[in-house]
Amino acid sequence: MNILMTADKVGGIWNHVLELTQGLQRYGCRIHLVVFGGTLSAAQRSEVVRLTNVRCTPSDLRLEWMEEPWEDLRVAGELLHNLAEEVEPSVVHLNSYSLAARIDWRAPIVIGAHSCVLSWWDAVKREPAPPWLQRYGHEVSRGLRAADLVVAPTHKMLYDVRRIYQVDFPGAVIENGVDPAPFSSRAKVPQILSVGRLWDEAKNIQLLEKIAKEIKWPILVAGDFVEPGSNNQSGFAHVRALGKLSSSQMRDQLSRTPIYAAPALYEPFGLAVLEAALSGCALVLADIASFRELWEGAAALLDPYDPRAWISELNRLISDEKSRIELAERSRERAKRYTRIAMCARYYDLYRNLCAPTRGAPLEQAA
Repeated sequence: MNILMTADKVGGIWNHVLELTQGLQRYGCRIHLVVFGGTLSAAQRSEVVRLTNVRCTPSDLRLEWMEEPWEDLRVAGELLHNLAEEVEPSVVHLNSYSLAARIDWRAPIVIGAHSCVLSWWDAVKREPAPPWLQRYGHEVSRGLRAADLVVAPTHKMLYDVRRIYQVDFPGAVIENGVDPAPFSSRAKVPQILSVGRLWDEAKNIQLLEKIAKEIKWPILVAGDFVEPGSNNQSGFAHVRALGKLSSSQMRDQLSRTPIYAAPALYEPFGLAVLEAALSGCALVLADIASFRELWEGAAALLDPYDPRAWISELNRLISDEKSRIELAERSRERAKRYTRIAMCARYYDLYRNLCAPTRGAPLEQAA
């Protein structure tokens, strides 16, 4: 099966696409991957070169959530059209929205709804989106209408996309997954770790900065300091900012971390949380709908607007090793649900159903 797929070089979509393309090797899928958003790093080039079933076309064209991307998206549409004419894909898998409506595609279109600006705004700002996002909303709505199927990593994300854009598209929920093999738990050291884009309000790292002086262990945060396309840089005085780590550096940090904290206001899935659970971390997460859907009963869930609750629970887990270890074990057991094998099996079935829609079960898998 030939699959034309897009990816962002920024954020979690890159890691998701790596897992998906690797897992699809077992089904003989050939992936023609087009990456938008800037020059690939040396580490990213190395990661994609190892994928024998992937032909990668990198591009520095802007992504639809970046400032004034519309001319770049026009050019991106031409690039994808020419590539589709060349490779004749069985399925087109777009990990963004608006490109679905910019081309007269001959193959079925899958949109991966990993996040979006308006659902981010709804969760983080908790107010109507401003007028300057009107075109973005229009372009995303057009893309959703053009899709044969929209796949989200949680029911919460699928519900929000339907609610916000008011488009009744065919939808499915396939939880993200990773290969558990590289993750391990080693001798733990007294620290708390959080991972995410440090400039992103949605990650709510400022809550950890606010409480750090009252926590018995140091809090470490890992991720980009600078927002893409901006000179805005996040600064911290009380947490220890590690910057962006390589995959191996991240696994090393997680393997030595007893408690992973994610006070996010918005997180459609959270691959770093899954990786932390596989590494033997006790999960302390924001009590938001997506985390409840994925981790309820296997994590401590706290109000992301209540610093005192975070101080109390983190210090309790630090002082109570038995409770901390029990929580880590529950987190790791839950993480076994979210594997690369399970994710890719469902995606492959989905692709086959789209290519031959009269075979197999109905595509709609979400309420």
